[in-house]
Amino acid sequence: MDKDALRSCLLKALMSMVAPSMGHGERRDMLDCMFPVGQSLDDETLDAFAQGIAPPPREFFAKWIGIFVDKVLDEMPAERLHAACENDQMAQAGLYVAYLDFCRERQADMDCDLEALRLECMTRMKQ
Repeated sequence: MDKDALRSCLLKALMSMVAPSMGHGERRDMLDCMFPVGQSLDDETLDAFAQGIAPPPREFFAKWIGIFVDKVLDEMPAERLHAACENDQMAQAGLYVAYLDFCRERQADMDCDLEALRLECMTRMKQ
């Protein structure tokens, strides 16, 4: 598999792991994590807030997954990447964990992108 095909395969694999639509439970958990221990909202309030939260658009995930894939193509052994494309569950799990580590490293940049999306949404709502 050439580098372009490998890149395409990795993008597709990670997008299917990372960017499926965020369900109510995931949105509720995300909200619950935003409050300090002991100061969380009650279950009914969390559920109400979770109903109104839309997940980030697929373009957000595609951008960051693309940046990650470009990085791992240069840094990870090709055998591990090929294995992830051949549905090796251990290799896919390793790739996913590496992506989560990457997200932690780039959290500030990702937060800036999310803030830009929030502002764009607010602007559209005012129109």
